[in-house]
Amino acid sequence: MNYNELNKIICNFLNNPESKMYLETMENVKRLSLIILLNYAGISYETFYDNVPINDSISICNDFFKNIDEKYSKEFLELLKDEYYYDGSKDPSKIVVFTKLSKSLNNKFNRSGVTPVGKVYIDYDESLNDIFTICHEIVHRFSYRGYESRIKRFLGETSSILAEFYVEDYLKENTLFDYNEIIKYRKKRFHLVYEESLSTYIQICLIELYLKNGELNENILINHLNSLSNLDFYQEVYRKSLEEIKDIILSGEVNFFRRQRYIIGLIGALEMKKENNFDNFKKLIDILGKDDKEMDKDISVLESIIPVFSGRDFSFNESIIIDNVNNSIDGVKVGEKYAK
Repeated sequence: MNYNELNKIICNFLNNPESKMYLETMENVKRLSLIILLNYAGISYETFYDNVPINDSISICNDFFKNIDEKYSKEFLELLKDEYYYDGSKDPSKIVVFTKLSKSLNNKFNRSGVTPVGKVYIDYDESLNDIFTICHEIVHRFSYRGYESRIKRFLGETSSILAEFYVEDYLKENTLFDYNEIIKYRKKRFHLVYEESLSTYIQICLIELYLKNGELNENILINHLNSLSNLDFYQEVYRKSLEEIKDIILSGEVNFFRRQRYIIGLIGALEMKKENNFDNFKKLIDILGKDDKEMDKDISVLESIIPVFSGRDFSFNESIIIDNVNNSIDGVKVGEKYAK
């Protein structure tokens, strides 16, 4: 393992002025990751079986948006430009591009997302998964303004993950899809956030070890891993740490600040879902589309609609988060553990 290169990459991250905001919130994020790791271990991803034509998924998504607010349906159709199907289109005039993948590829190589210039890419496999994916990415696009505020850098996934929970409710109440098929996406989301939490926790530990020791080497890392041997997820941390270091060296960067959005996003969405308030959902979408000019005012609104978070450092109420985490999956046994 090239620890010299690892040290160089971490040093560059710490010396980058852009990293300051992430270092200020790093300890909070580490504890959020730990809550997820202690409570969501063992949640497995399940394949979707229902065959759903892509045009049907788009139609259901439009009905879902209309159910929340007519303006979202109109914006969705405008983004599609009255054309419902683009199979791998490269036409730059099209804002939303759909690409069909096999189910096996979609599970491993899904590239769905919104680019920095606002283009939306949807990888689909004609399963129920597509409805959740489309709504997730389009909700991101609703907040797109070509820039990222501090709030969006931390809470940018909250609105889209909350949309997934609302989609689940909509499908249960308005379609004939099997209940067990519908809830697969929630299990998938929690599984994915568990993986993001594992990577985030490890990367933050590596940074903390570097700050404490002035460098990282094999002995420092092994001693730290041995100190975690009493944790239930110790074996996973041990295995993943070596993979994470290789990935950091290969990519030339630490990226926990991108991964942490999904952790914060899930926890914020769980809190907001308790109220089932579409007005708060719309407020969140609007705030995520703003710049930093009224950040204190926007944070005050966020504190009222997502009470688990407070302030620019996104501190949190741990006891509420633990309750939300432990009561959030139907049909999946979730432990009653917590981060001490």
